[in-house]
Parts: sequence; C-alpha cells; structure tokens
Amino acid sequence: MTEFRTKLNNLVTYVMVKGTLVTVKFSARTKSDAYGLYSTNNDAVAAALKKHPDFGKGFELVAPKKAPAAKAPAKPKAIYEDVKNTQQAQKVLAEQYGVNPDSVATKEDAKRFAKELNISFPNL
Repeated sequence: MTEFRTKLNNLVTYVMVKGTLVTVKFSARTKSDAYGLYSTNNDAVAAALKKHPDFGKGFELVAPKKAPAAKAPAKPKAIYEDVKNTQQAQKVLAEQYGVNPDSVATKEDAKRFAKELNISFPNL
C-alpha cells in the first residue's frame, strides 16, 4: 500500500491513469488531524501521483512503516456486536472515537479504523 499526505487537510486532485481521469481525495481521519491522507494499492495511481505537478509541494509520499515484530493479537478494548453495516460503524467511529465520517466510506475503511483503534465490529 502506498500512502500520501497533504498539509491541506481535505484535498481533491486528479491524475490520468491509462487514459482515464482518476479522482484522488485526501481526507483527514479525525477532526483534529492537521493533514489529510490518501492510500492506494493501485501502483498505476501511485506512479501517477508521484508525477503530479503538486507532488512534493501540495502533497508527499509517506514513508512506509516498518512492520513491528509479530506478537500475539491484543484483545479488543471494545466489541460492537450491534454494528451490522458501514453506516452504523461510521456513526460509532465518529461519535465514540472522533473519526471523520467522510473517511469511513466502505466496510474495509471501518475495519481498518477498528483495527487501528483496537476495537471490533464482528458482525460487519
């Protein structure tokens, strides 16, 4: 996964990938974040962003994090069994943990935040 960061908080830009205009939305993960993030697993989009005229000025590549040594998974500090869809997860993350609702657009986003916050949505 390739991650980019902007100090402009929420930023929308466009890149051309294989003849198609792709929208790239940087968004703050929480309301108090001073920067916006964009992550992609698509190497073509990442390469296009690295060639973008604003690369290095308006946004930058985030250094990949080194994987920590494997350890036993921590027991979740909260389990939300009643959360069954993305909207419910979005509401819990926003109200309980201050996560920007716009950055929880998919089930995968909700699961990623749950993992980062050491909480669980087992029925999502």
